[in-house]
Amino acid sequence: MLLPKKPQISNKPVLSHSYHWQHRYRYYRLVLLITFATLLTACSSLKIPHRDGLVDLKAPRILGSYPVVTHQENALNRPSNNVIWNYFLKEPDIDSTEVKQATHFTLEMADPKNVKASLYNGEHLLKTRLVKGKLKNGYFRLKHRLKWQGIPIIYWGLSSEKIQFGIGSEQQLYIDQSSTRNGGILIIISGTPDVIVSSTILPYKF
Repeated sequence: MLLPKKPQISNKPVLSHSYHWQHRYRYYRLVLLITFATLLTACSSLKIPHRDGLVDLKAPRILGSYPVVTHQENALNRPSNNVIWNYFLKEPDIDSTEVKQATHFTLEMADPKNVKASLYNGEHLLKTRLVKGKLKNGYFRLKHRLKWQGIPIIYWGLSSEKIQFGIGSEQQLYIDQSSTRNGGILIIISGTPDVIVSSTILPYKF
């Protein structure tokens, strides 16, 4: 006669439902802390150069008209085109079709938090965009542009860009841009130093 087998009792600890939630909570908290620390260290820093004679940017006010493209030399002393209109876009070159036709653009303070940028071909209006930002130290600083890619902790990349502009006493347009890129794989983090570019654009001559 075969005797029934006795049930085997496992010595492994039984993990409770609350244990799993505690483990997940610790993981999510770690992800948030690393993400927050990354945002603090990865954001570009925009230093404001000293300029005399800045125009008070009161609204409503037409600030001026400027060329869409300027021609200058790059770091390799080669001629290159600087598309000024792109500074006022969330994504560069999204208006490339209109830019090819455009002769100039105008800037107008709509209110303290919005600037109206209008693209023209002669007297014909091609496109109008509302640029969001705020007034700071005599300049209009565009909304901070942060772009995150990848999965936190595992593999990620972060780009930061800050842009501001001011108007000089002779209606010249000052543009300052600061950008940086950072990324990491697991605990290895690397990045580029801030790249700061300042440009002076003279008014468009009709």
